[in-house]
Amino acid sequence: MLMSASIVVREDRDPYRVSRWYEDEGSERTSTGAINLTPDAAWRATLSVPLPGADAVFLRIERTGPLPDGYVGAEESAGLSVPVKELDTVMALLAGVIAQARRHGVVG
Repeated sequence: MLMSASIVVREDRDPYRVSRWYEDEGSERTSTGAINLTPDAAWRATLSVPLPGADAVFLRIERTGPLPDGYVGAEESAGLSVPVKELDTVMALLAGVIAQARRHGVVG
């Protein structure tokens, strides 16, 4: 009968040591989406909720790709933060003001 020497195998419990310069900037849950205007232009949105608090929603919308001919706007992106419980209210407000602007001929 052959006897062999025992081999001790250990798993390194801390293979990735955190640098002392590392700063925890938090974690979040994120949803993203887009609506394509053309094959190379789109509106994109990102909604983020920071953890662990989850009491605020951060919304970022932006347009990517070439702009329409004759467009004279200055900013094709926006960001805002909203209390989670007020998100539906803000969305209803935006839908309402756009509908009003169409009824009054402010926008086509």
